[in-house]
Amino acid sequence: MNQFILLANVGSDLARTAHDTAEKFGLDAPHFFAQVISFLIVAALLYRFAYQPILTVLEERRQRIAEGLENAEKIKAELAKTESSRQAIFDQANDQANKLN
Repeated sequence: MNQFILLANVGSDLARTAHDTAEKFGLDAPHFFAQVISFLIVAALLYRFAYQPILTVLEERRQRIAEGLENAEKIKAELAKTESSRQAIFDQANDQANKLN
């Protein structure tokens, strides 16, 4: 039972200390809640009109980069195919030239 009284006493001391500190620093509950509401409104507006468009632009950029890398791989494969075809034609031309000599 003494433990509950001790905890209640500590709780009331903390509440009193918090109240005294709030009074010293001029914490006014109506103004504080008005500022909290104002902050939440500004945060919501920034999220809606600044953060979301930035995320959209970043996602579009990520997709363009992925497409660019995919196209680069396709071009690299085509270049290798063209190079092997060119080499085959060059070898065939050399064989024909050697037959003529």
